[in-house]
Amino acid sequence: MTVLRCKVLLFLATILVSCSSSPTHLNIRVDRGKLLRSSRSVTVSHQQDNAPEFDRSHYEAELLENSPLGQSVLQVRASHADIAIGEMDYSLHQVSETVQRLLRIDSVTGIIYVKGLVDREEESILKLFVVARDRDPSSRMKSSKVLVTINVTDQNDNAPTLNIQGIGLVKYQDGVTKISEDLPVGTPVALVQVSDWDEGENAVVTCAVDGDVPFQLQPASDQKGKYFLQTTTLLDYESIKNYSIEIVAADSGSPALSSTLSLNVQVTDVNDNAPNFSPAMIEVDFPENNYRGQKLLDLVATDPDSGINGQLVYSIIDRFVKRLFEVDANTGEVHVRTVLDREERDRYVFCVAAADMGVPSKTGTATIIVNVQDQNDNDPVFILKGYSFTAAENMPPPSRVGAVAVSDADKDENSYLRLFVEPENGIFFIQNGTGIILSRISFDREKERFYTFRLKAVDGGDPPRSSYVSVVISVLDENDNAPYVTKPDNSSYTYLSYFTPAGTYVEAVKAEDSDTGLNAELDYFIVGGNPHGLFQISPYNGQITLAQEVTGKHSGLHRLVVRVCDKGRPPLCTTALVHIFINGTESNISLIEALVTESLSTPLEKDVAGDLLGSSALVRHNNILYGSLAGIAHVIQTFSSIVSNTAKEDSN
Repeated sequence: MTVLRCKVLLFLATILVSCSSSPTHLNIRVDRGKLLRSSRSVTVSHQQDNAPEFDRSHYEAELLENSPLGQSVLQVRASHADIAIGEMDYSLHQVSETVQRLLRIDSVTGIIYVKGLVDREEESILKLFVVARDRDPSSRMKSSKVLVTINVTDQNDNAPTLNIQGIGLVKYQDGVTKISEDLPVGTPVALVQVSDWDEGENAVVTCAVDGDVPFQLQPASDQKGKYFLQTTTLLDYESIKNYSIEIVAADSGSPALSSTLSLNVQVTDVNDNAPNFSPAMIEVDFPENNYRGQKLLDLVATDPDSGINGQLVYSIIDRFVKRLFEVDANTGEVHVRTVLDREERDRYVFCVAAADMGVPSKTGTATIIVNVQDQNDNDPVFILKGYSFTAAENMPPPSRVGAVAVSDADKDENSYLRLFVEPENGIFFIQNGTGIILSRISFDREKERFYTFRLKAVDGGDPPRSSYVSVVISVLDENDNAPYVTKPDNSSYTYLSYFTPAGTYVEAVKAEDSDTGLNAELDYFIVGGNPHGLFQISPYNGQITLAQEVTGKHSGLHRLVVRVCDKGRPPLCTTALVHIFINGTESNISLIEALVTESLSTPLEKDVAGDLLGSSALVRHNNILYGSLAGIAHVIQTFSSIVSNTAKEDSN
């Protein structure tokens, strides 16, 4: 029998994956077509080739500070993907010294325990890595790590901390601060800082001064935990020299923790009492015309302090007054340096001071009032060196003429004045007290235009003093005189012939007025006898001229009524009659004079303007005119040519 030997190579077609730790067995049989078979057994052993996996990618937990040693914090867990996984080893990986000191991990269970005293104020967050490794020695020691964060929560285990510092010029040392007794109310004397290492409500701190002392805490700024220790009342070294202050700070934890800090405040003495004058206002009467260096008064001030704080130096405060008064710095005697004149200044008010020699010095003041007493050393003085008044004429007596003002720089009886008219002529008198000059007569300017006299003023001093002033009174014109006509005479006439051109001078009315000023300025007006506007008059000089050419229709006698008025208020007027005879010739003067005479008896309201022969008392008959003028019969024979010419003119 031939034995065939063959070599069989077994290849692994795929990677074997097994989650079991047990070996895998393979049976290999050789079959040559016969029932007899031969077999071989192949064992596949398991090898752990997967790294551990944690059930979380990151672990986080909270730990209360001051937790007891051995207290568990949290547990980490890792698992293996292979079958028949072995046990894990847990360890802390590359942790800080703080973590090594405070924490440990159970290598089997993965539980992290408190190892040391945990203080949140030192470490509020603990971060560490935990590594998980397979314990199977046949494995390749696969491992994994995971981050663990432990937040340390606060426990109220810290009492508030108090700290005091000096502020400004106030120093603090060894629990003692010194402050001056003259500090104003509310002055900060120390800066108190309070803090608490805890957090949240455990760090909310209230701070206050304990006991009945004149101090309080006020927040120093918007920042929490800073307070000013300040005074609440004025301090007085003489009453209380030391204050023992307890400052208490308490947090809001449960239970609350508190701290107390003691502070000793020493009040230092200052020169806090100023010298005092009693009374504080001193009034002195002192005569004018004194001699230089004359004593005025003695100043006396007191100071309750002692030593140099009670030693006083006197002075005058006002610089201007120092030229007039002086004070002895040691004795307080006040003297007058100059001669006082009450009329220049009758009252002096100034301040004096008494200063002690403390550091800083305190000063007290008093007001000195010096009333300068009057002496009769001034004459009466009229305000003006001379007076000139005007008086209206025709005023009934007594009438006011004017008033004078007189004064006397002295005082009281020395300035009481009496006034007299000199010489006493019975025309004028003056009122004492008012200075009003009155007349005893009614003035007529046309008789007396000026009056001159003088006034005497006498004061009431002993002996009296007096002065004089001149007075001139001018009598003002009153419009009490009407104008009077000096030219022409009412019975006169002016002859004009036909065809006398316009603008020809006819006559001038002249008038005068005894008054003055506007009362004597005259205006001239034609108020009657000019119905045809034949004549015109200058209102300024009374000249009458023709307003138009004379023609035959203007024949006859014209009587102009001229009103002459002055410019007084009210005006006074007079009337002038101006006769103008118009004709071809002036041959019959008797006729013209008869017409003028008739005109004089004709009412002024009736115009006489060219009436030659009729309408008055004249009758025309056979070339003979009969008339009765002023009771005298006149027979006037006229030429028929005159009559005929007149008739022709009338017909025209």
